Amino acid sequence: MAVRADLRKGGRPGWGSDHASATSVDAGATTIVLSPPEMLVALGTDQIDGFVAWEPFPSRAEAMGIGRILARSAAIWPGHPCCVLVVDEELRRTRPGDCLALQRAHAKATAFIRDNPEAAVAVAVRNTGMDPGVVREALRHVTYMDIPDVAGEEEYVAFLGKLGYIRIADPKAFTGTFLGNRGYEDPVFRIDRA
Repeated sequence: MAVRADLRKGGRPGWGSDHASATSVDAGATTIVLSPPEMLVALGTDQIDGFVAWEPFPSRAEAMGIGRILARSAAIWPGHPCCVLVVDEELRRTRPGDCLALQRAHAKATAFIRDNPEAAVAVAVRNTGMDPGVVREALRHVTYMDIPDVAGEEEYVAFLGKLGYIRIADPKAFTGTFLGNRGYEDPVFRIDRA
């Protein structure tokens, strides 16, 4: 999300202690949808006044000297997941072995990033072309978890409902439909964290 507002004259995104106020934007601001690379260009050319995006884009904007980070997502939703693996119900039902293989690969990749930060930086630099310092800074602000925080996901679903983005009567039941026991209790996911 990119924000166009008169930030230089007192308008500002509203940051507060709860999710609802953290997502509000003062009157006079306009939100538009851009890809994160487009956000960097737009911010650097004064076409927008701010943006909300995932890492490494905020860190890159700061390193480029075109913006500064006002708040990180962890201030809004502590411990939120970085990356989520999603498959549709048909694939889960018809190819459970492939789904477990995907979960195992995701768990191993997540553990690799978490346990080998410098090697993860090298991989990211090689695949994105970004500066190692930007990648290193971005990785410092991401929580890598391979087992979903079900309570956190339920909170997020309730939050989206409160904002009116989704209509879910029972966030816990809804979350259970896609985060129920889908193999996370399998010992293969209990990667040694010592």
